[in-house]
Amino acid sequence: MEAQMYGFRHEDGEEAMEFFDNPNFVHFVGPLIRPGVRLCFIKLEYGHFPPGTRFHEEFFLRLTDWDGVRWGIASIPRKKWELVDPILSKVGLIITGDIPRIIIGGVLKVLPFEGEGIFSLENTLDHPVHESSPDEYAAMLEAETREIERIISQRPN
Repeated sequence: MEAQMYGFRHEDGEEAMEFFDNPNFVHFVGPLIRPGVRLCFIKLEYGHFPPGTRFHEEFFLRLTDWDGVRWGIASIPRKKWELVDPILSKVGLIITGDIPRIIIGGVLKVLPFEGEGIFSLENTLDHPVHESSPDEYAAMLEAETREIERIISQRPN
């Protein structure tokens, strides 16, 4: 269940790690099946780094597949960090200093990226995902996809 997102770059972990070493950027990482992650990235991109503007040159969105999970990584200039916090609270995410991870079917999946500028996105403790049934979880992701499509469709041509 993946919306088409403008500007995604798909690469392997080694290529991404080279970019992560740049001290001028911060990187927000989350599995795309975690509610809020895709919407966070789209709100960040379209709200602050709109495609077709000079600001978009400062925004990088990457995909990497690891251990059977597709992960998204949004990178922005370190000096623009404050743009992220209001979006996180709206989509039910928090930043952790942990290595990016998710539990799927009782199995811990870990993305082996870590560094000073890499931050993992997790759902807030009170997020409904923690108490959801599989159908409710799917409904959350579907609602998120509709919101993403709405945001993208409002983009001026």
